[in-house]
Amino acid sequence: MDDEIWHAGQDGGTAIALMTHALQIGLINCFATSDFTKSNSVFVLGSGMALKTVPVIGDTAADILRTAGSKYTHGGVLGVLSDAATSYPDARVGLVALPCELQGLWRMYTSLQATVKFGGSWIRGGRPVLTIGLFCSKVYTHDQLVTEFIQKKHGIDPTKITRTVIKRNRFKVYIGPDCVLDVSTKELEQYMSHPCSYCIDYVAELADISIGAVGSEDGWTTVIVRSELGQKLYDSAVKAKAIQSVPIETVKPGLPFVVKLCNKKKRERNAYYIRRGLREGFLEQRRNELLQIAHAPPA
Repeated sequence: MDDEIWHAGQDGGTAIALMTHALQIGLINCFATSDFTKSNSVFVLGSGMALKTVPVIGDTAADILRTAGSKYTHGGVLGVLSDAATSYPDARVGLVALPCELQGLWRMYTSLQATVKFGGSWIRGGRPVLTIGLFCSKVYTHDQLVTEFIQKKHGIDPTKITRTVIKRNRFKVYIGPDCVLDVSTKELEQYMSHPCSYCIDYVAELADISIGAVGSEDGWTTVIVRSELGQKLYDSAVKAKAIQSVPIETVKPGLPFVVKLCNKKKRERNAYYIRRGLREGFLEQRRNELLQIAHAPPA
């Protein structure tokens, strides 16, 4: 199916609303995502450090609600799929993940070595039936962002922080209702996680549904539906009034701004792929050539 793009919301809770609705209609019966609490995985050792993102698994709407909030450090959410395979042997797992994590998931199930190592399709509980991807330009290393920048440079106790937000190129830190730090994201560039320097996926292109604030008005979310399963969930959520929805064409800045940022990320970080022989436009050009061959009349 062609991707369908919507303006949905409100209040940034679209991912929570969709995952909760997926539980309610039985599309999934457990989920894997990231949180700031100590990991409940028997395979992942969560440190309990302040603002340390860790993977968690749950099976109730309350579990989903506890994981709400933006996180800007690596979470390693794929680590708890092992728990799903053992604790929920007949589970239908929903996964909320970043673009890089979804790329890793794809490789786990498309390479022969990964199929043997991670169990592949024959571990029913460990393979997600639904994936929700989050828009992402970059994440930061925990030690540098939290320990060096927030705690040491600005004297803020990370254990008291209740929320962090990046919007309109500003990084904001809150303690309760009070914003205690408001700086340009340019100040965070040196803390970017190194693998982000060669990631070209801004909108989680491998997800059933991709979600992000970019392109929508304040309090709303841009949603890209990429699969039949994603469409089924989205339509059901709209019908049940779990979310509100209007076409992205009716709002500003809308889809052109999303496309602009997608292309910007691919251009700026395409050098890694150029070194591997995949220059910009090569794959699309090759695809068109193959289509012409396929449609050519017999000799």
